[in-house]
Amino acid sequence: ILNGLLCLIDEVYRKLFGLTEPDLTDENWRGVNQAIIERTADPDWYRWVTEDVCRLVTQIRNVPWTEGWEPQFFTCTLRMEEALELLNEGTRSKLAAETGRSLESLPQLKDALVAYTESYNERGNRGIKLAHAYTRTLASEEVPAEEASTIYDRALRGQAPTPAEVKRFQDHIIFFLGEMASEMTLVFQIHTGAQGTWGWVPNSNPVHLLPLIHRYR
Repeated sequence: ILNGLLCLIDEVYRKLFGLTEPDLTDENWRGVNQAIIERTADPDWYRWVTEDVCRLVTQIRNVPWTEGWEPQFFTCTLRMEEALELLNEGTRSKLAAETGRSLESLPQLKDALVAYTESYNERGNRGIKLAHAYTRTLASEEVPAEEASTIYDRALRGQAPTPAEVKRFQDHIIFFLGEMASEMTLVFQIHTGAQGTWGWVPNSNPVHLLPLIHRYR
């Protein structure tokens, strides 16, 4: 895999930056580096590469909360990892500031998530993205709103949730995001990779997503 990647990089150096030798070496890298500096300084560089060279109509960009994107080049999918962190006061404050809404109950929280997503949809957003496999298992189940509300209300009062409660709340939000995406006809993109330094690989088994997929397919 690494050799294949290096070959692709060398091909980019040849086509875009004038490398004439078979490989990038200690002797020729400075010339390539200077070509990169000079050619990418052209304001039309990115457009030329994406449209004229690669002939791309668009590219999917996973856009974090509060960030924008260049619609000339990208189609937005709004990242939703922060939606799973709304038991944290800082994340709630961020969502409240962005939407101008009160988040004093779970229904209000959901309304704010819908409003925030719609504000991106109005600018061309076409999906939502979760990459929670990096921090927790992909396995989730439907959790009753009453249970999620109890956990959320305790967090509002400053009571720290247990790890089990955090997962139950997150599971509820994940299914809510599935429902929201279905109603808005948005793509729901879920990254299933878990690197060994951050998690237990079996937790990233995509089969764990079947309950969510079957619920909103």
